[in-house]
Amino acid sequence: MRGHAARAVTAMLASSILLCACSRGHSVPTGPLSTPNAGKAAFNEAKAIEKVYHAGYTDISLNTHDPDGVWRGRAIRRSSGAPVVVSVTEDGPVVAR
Repeated sequence: MRGHAARAVTAMLASSILLCACSRGHSVPTGPLSTPNAGKAAFNEAKAIEKVYHAGYTDISLNTHDPDGVWRGRAIRRSSGAPVVVSVTEDGPVVAR
């Protein structure tokens, strides 16, 4: 009986501490701190353009973003001035054709 009573008191104390923290405007996390696929969502158009620019291209216009996270568009290759069609993902290289 002693063990059960001690556990009950501990649970009551924990509940009152939690209620006290919530009533003072403190938030208590109740779910996961990050969402799945947060990395894919974070690779937005601006980051994709920056990656293409650092790969050696200018005049970058990315106009398509598919569900797999691939950005596609057009750019000018700095070394030759030739227009190319580019595609880029967060983890892969910039591909030009």
